[in-house]
Amino acid sequence: MAQKPVFILNSTGLNSFEEPKVDGVLVSRITLNRVRSRFEDIAVLVEKGRSLPELEGVKLLRLEKSDLFSALTAVLEAFPDRDVYLFADLYAPFLEAELGERYAAITQERIAHYTYGEHYPRGVAPHALAQDTVRILRNVASGNFTPMGDEAFMNLMGLDINSYDIEVDVSPDDFRRYRLDLRARNRERVALIAQLSSALGSGIEGVSYSKLSQLLLQRQDLHRSLPAYLELDLSDNCSLSCNFCPREAMGLSGVADGAVIEEGLALRIVEELARLNPDACLCLSPFSEPLESPIWRKVADRALGSGLHLFIETNGLAMDALFREWFLAQEAEKLSVIVSLDLLSAEEYKQYKGADRYSEAVANTRALLTAGAGNCYLQVLNMDEFSSVIDGFYDFWPEYSDRVLPRKYNSFCGRLELRSTADLSPLTRFPCWHLKRDIVIRCSGKVQLCKQDLDGVEFEGDLTKESLQKLWARLGERFQAHLSGDDRGIPLCKECDEWHTYNF
Repeated sequence: MAQKPVFILNSTGLNSFEEPKVDGVLVSRITLNRVRSRFEDIAVLVEKGRSLPELEGVKLLRLEKSDLFSALTAVLEAFPDRDVYLFADLYAPFLEAELGERYAAITQERIAHYTYGEHYPRGVAPHALAQDTVRILRNVASGNFTPMGDEAFMNLMGLDINSYDIEVDVSPDDFRRYRLDLRARNRERVALIAQLSSALGSGIEGVSYSKLSQLLLQRQDLHRSLPAYLELDLSDNCSLSCNFCPREAMGLSGVADGAVIEEGLALRIVEELARLNPDACLCLSPFSEPLESPIWRKVADRALGSGLHLFIETNGLAMDALFREWFLAQEAEKLSVIVSLDLLSAEEYKQYKGADRYSEAVANTRALLTAGAGNCYLQVLNMDEFSSVIDGFYDFWPEYSDRVLPRKYNSFCGRLELRSTADLSPLTRFPCWHLKRDIVIRCSGKVQLCKQDLDGVEFEGDLTKESLQKLWARLGERFQAHLSGDDRGIPLCKECDEWHTYNF
């Protein structure tokens, strides 16, 4: 006789220090109520020593380590004889428990190893694993410390994908391009879920996937919650004069003694971003060389100390021994450096970048890489004249080929010469990722609509006079205009081909 499936909810690895709430209700309770409506046997994975709100009728599986091996071991010890095990996130208030019933039935009827949903927003569809699959994956996970999570199962199966019979359920509506994650595991997603709850009127509990799907498609303004990627210029200065750089169109080409950001303003911006969204990314710098600023380290230390993810985009000329010492001492998961090398010879470097400093850039980059910086990346621009350079980059840096980042050429809505190798835009236009997620701040504190708005004609923002939170709300009004009609509601958007690109 078939055993009833058990539903396992994962609470490990929560980013927040507090249990997330929406409309004053614990998200874990909302998720649990959804599962309770259709399943009797429920367990929650939790790290040993961490307290959870009281969860009635739930078996707690305490883990010494929050990796997949420990989790599956605990599950098999607590429920050794189930035919199907269902897995989902404890902080997924839109979890569709009915799909769990369907996936369990599919797994049993078709003798599948694994059944899961595709094209759903993350946090909606659970995962169903047959008993032998759980046992196999537990053994495969031993010793590799794979974190427990929704992606862990497929990551391990991918090592030998042909050995598994997998059934896939496809969402009626395809949400892939929206990159929606409805698991309340950071502040940005909690804000997103709260907006959806408010728009639903009746709240989250009991809402069907069909109703949620309809709302997500009709109200794309609700997809925008908190700033996720902030680009901050520390000065107007750069030691190079690249002929493919927007600095030329901005009148900044060759500037080495221009305006610099006031230290107090820079640190305040970092602190406000960290308060607003502690999981956001801060990038130094959109239009200048960050390492030429005397305060770059103060800003970087404040960002990393606040828990932000930090990206440093540099030409590499100032990556000296002191920089390497500082960089290698940081937490690699929170910090990345992207070196814009772009070329493969001193002659071309001087021709396109205006300085005979190719050997310096290469030497500094190689020194950082050989010192063990796994979070250092090599950027090469993908434009007509550099079409042969990209392949050459992989040959020149063979031991670091996985660090090469080809970058799309940006004409900044026609302000620069059109030099793209091909039009990579999707056939169907969708709302711009940058208006949805990004903020671009000049060293004066002025804020542009986006990186394409070189002269600041589409939006006037000034962080010397208003808070980051208020400015983000005002940018949201422009995003609303962008959603209106085929012309995108903003003149600059009509000429843009960057709307489909995505920043981390």
